[in-house]
Amino acid sequence: MGLPRHELDPAIRDQFDRYILLSNTDADNLRRGALVAPYTKSCGQRLKLAPGATLPYPDNLVIGDDVYIGLWTYIGGGHITLEDRVMIGPHCTVTGGDHRFNPELDDFSGKHKRGPIVIGHGTWLAAGVTVTAGVRIGRANLIAAGAVVTADTPDYAVMAGVPARQIGCSKDF
Repeated sequence: MGLPRHELDPAIRDQFDRYILLSNTDADNLRRGALVAPYTKSCGQRLKLAPGATLPYPDNLVIGDDVYIGLWTYIGGGHITLEDRVMIGPHCTVTGGDHRFNPELDDFSGKHKRGPIVIGHGTWLAAGVTVTAGVRIGRANLIAAGAVVTADTPDYAVMAGVPARQIGCSKDF
């Protein structure tokens, strides 16, 4: 467990405070992205992180250029790639680990399902989207609000529902 806030080095505490307290403007989102970028596996240019975005395992993240991660979004739990120009809305969950059922204990304490996630170039995850372990979302997808993506998607798909299914083509917009 980490040190209590009052015991942190003042420079680290200042960075933490700036990360948490900055507003949801482009300039502050870029500043927040610049604070996090050095801790990722790799990060392109102009990462924007909105307030409350949570990246608990940044060393497993590959982030392309011009990526936006929205308010209160969680991205973690496995190897995750966000290609260039990905836009992730508020309250999304992208997790590379899922719980499995353990029949011996009759609960979900079984070995985690793990799998890398790739979100393709130019894709937009609207508000409240969930992406599960092992999924590859194709290029220029629109994933509708509240969708749960449990399987790979083709390029240029519009996906909606639980579980998500293709309802159109993004080129038609």
